[in-house]
Amino acid sequence: MTPVIEPIGRRRRTKSTPPPIAKLRDAGIPPLQALLPTEVFRTLWPGKWRSSTVLVPEVVFWLMTAAALGDGSMTGAVVGFWSTMRALLPSIPMEPISEEAFCIARRKLPLEFFRKVFFWVVARFAGLHEDKYRWKGHSLKGVDGMKTRLPHSNELKERYPAGSNQHGGRGRPQGLIVGLVGLFTGVCHSFLLLSQKGSEPRAGSVLARFLKARDLLLADANFTGVRMLLSVLRSRADFLMRVASNRYTKYERRPTASGRSDEYYIDIPIPAPLKALFPDVGDTLTVRVLEYQIKGYRPSRLITSLLDVERYTHDELATVYHDRWRQETHHREWKCSLQAANLRSLTRKGILKEIFLQLTLNNLVRWTQAEAVKAPLRPVDLQFLACKRLLIATIFPLGHALANDDVPGATVVYDQLLRAVATKRILVRPGRSYPRRHDAVPRNKGNGAFAQPAQLPESKEAAMPAV
Repeated sequence: MTPVIEPIGRRRRTKSTPPPIAKLRDAGIPPLQALLPTEVFRTLWPGKWRSSTVLVPEVVFWLMTAAALGDGSMTGAVVGFWSTMRALLPSIPMEPISEEAFCIARRKLPLEFFRKVFFWVVARFAGLHEDKYRWKGHSLKGVDGMKTRLPHSNELKERYPAGSNQHGGRGRPQGLIVGLVGLFTGVCHSFLLLSQKGSEPRAGSVLARFLKARDLLLADANFTGVRMLLSVLRSRADFLMRVASNRYTKYERRPTASGRSDEYYIDIPIPAPLKALFPDVGDTLTVRVLEYQIKGYRPSRLITSLLDVERYTHDELATVYHDRWRQETHHREWKCSLQAANLRSLTRKGILKEIFLQLTLNNLVRWTQAEAVKAPLRPVDLQFLACKRLLIATIFPLGHALANDDVPGATVVYDQLLRAVATKRILVRPGRSYPRRHDAVPRNKGNGAFAQPAQLPESKEAAMPAV
């Protein structure tokens, strides 16, 4: 479904609003505004402004988006946005909006506005595209945390202290963004911002309420607590998670119908406090445990609520679990391709506004990729940074066509953008692996115990015993 392209200024110009100001309000960032049109802002945050007011909520939103798309300063983003608009709309004033005026407008704009825009984009994308990208009828989701440095301010230092290894705790405040992400789409469905000492599993339990029926949550061993598992099931979703070698080992093993020795059922007792939180569960939780080993790496165990061994075979589950690593790539894109590693606000609300904006931008880029690709390709099969650059390169030609009411020309430009985006495929190199720096080193667990390294040494005698 190709978005409708409309000329700049046609939708909201009124008798009381000067035409140049009306057009500036509607200008936005043309390729993205095809997905997030002016009417959405008016619906999500209705309000009345003076006819001369330029920094209405959507203009502030698009200015912040311009800053996230670029790699420079906020002042540079504002001036660059204004110069582009003057090229499209020569009748607007020559002097750009000051950085101070923009920061004041951003501060006055409620956090709830950014939250509403974010979840509108998530819901709209899901309605249009999510059913295209499923595995055995399931939409694959991942949950994981990503550390990011925050600006220096007393408020942020108090809420998000620096790591103890950063100059004795005197470094920059550090936050932990725990996100729920579509592993085939790259869309962020929700997130929480915690202290770097915060609890990822507790955050995962909160984010589980954003799961839906037929979702399959993939997560690392950090999220395999009973509370997290029950939170996923309460949303009528399923889970497939890696589990530590010493967790859930004391329960009786029951064979599955497959007859394989490397998979079995166990019944996990539900503690009394969790029974009060989850009154619909019984005394135990039945899960399926799978054991497997990739050549050159230590043995692994998975735990899942998918109990049907015929529909979900051992080898299929062991293979699909490794799609979880896509989330690590998404985190890199948030930090490097967007501006999650360059947050500017000095208050918690300001930081959350920026993160909501940047993850909304992430979702709009993924939405553009979904419009561009055809099955069996998926948005995550395309290069995020290359697509972002194509969007930036299309701002002026598409905006020029819209400013001159050339709808057919704008449609041609937008179609060219989609075709170009579809060509930016990620090159797959079979057999290549990129192990982490310390994967081949045994991890010190303390008291003379060592965890087996993820990547096993060639000599068996050199391997440390697993803990």
